[in-house]
Amino acid sequence: MAEEEHSSIPLELTVVDVYKWAAEIGQEFERLIDTFGAESVTDLMPKVVRVLEQLEKLVDRDEKEHNEVSELKLDVQRLQAMYLEKSEQNARVQKDLEQVDESWKEEAKELLQTISRLREENKQLNTALSSHTAGQHAQAKEISESDFEVMGRLKETVDRQRATLRAKDMEINQRNMELEALQSQVERLAKVNHDLRRKQALTQQQGKSLVEEKAHLQASLQGKEQEIAALKDRLGLKGDLGDQIIKEEPPDQTPPDDPANLDGKLVIDLSDPDRPRFTMTELRSVLQEKNELKIRLMEVEDELSKYK
Repeated sequence: MAEEEHSSIPLELTVVDVYKWAAEIGQEFERLIDTFGAESVTDLMPKVVRVLEQLEKLVDRDEKEHNEVSELKLDVQRLQAMYLEKSEQNARVQKDLEQVDESWKEEAKELLQTISRLREENKQLNTALSSHTAGQHAQAKEISESDFEVMGRLKETVDRQRATLRAKDMEINQRNMELEALQSQVERLAKVNHDLRRKQALTQQQGKSLVEEKAHLQASLQGKEQEIAALKDRLGLKGDLGDQIIKEEPPDQTPPDDPANLDGKLVIDLSDPDRPRFTMTELRSVLQEKNELKIRLMEVEDELSKYK
């Protein structure tokens, strides 16, 4: 029985297990109390309670320590992983450094070889330059007086050509200035031509309106003349109508049935279709309009003569 109870105890106790055991012990105490009475467990119960409390504290502390150990294990695993990663990085860096060192050594070797080759070439060039300079000095000594004369003539020719070129440059500059002046003059003339064309268009438009006004005035004047001719025909007048118009006299108060009062008066037959139908005031108005139209027509003709 003891072996079975010992085998049922878990390897890692928890507070829940302690509470479970406390419940089971409480049930046992109840059975003992039911069987032997409360006095049988009075001394035992406080001791068991203290033991259970101590066991709870121990289990709680054990759980905390177990959690801390688990966290420490995780930290150790993380640190081990970081150590492995750092080791791999160090290995890669070391490998890269070795490669850089090898490449640097190869480049240094190549540079040393290049320096040696350049030194050798420099030595050869110095030797060739020395020999070439010596040859030039020898050739300079061999130049004759005729060569100096040829060089002098060539120099004079070059100087003359330079003077000619300078003169041509001055002439070209002068031509350019003249062209610029002509260009500005052409632009000014184009502007003046544009203004003249605009004024000509306005003048043509004004002349056209004056011609139309003249035609209108001539038509009006002709109509007035026709009206005046018709009036003259109806009145039976000859010559200038304006000279024959007389002032209206006040009507005579003499009774119309007196034959003596008909002297010097115009007798009108109302049944005559050609009898006069206009008053003297209307005739004067027509003549005045005719004279005004003639004056306006003369003014228009004068203006037209200015535009011709």
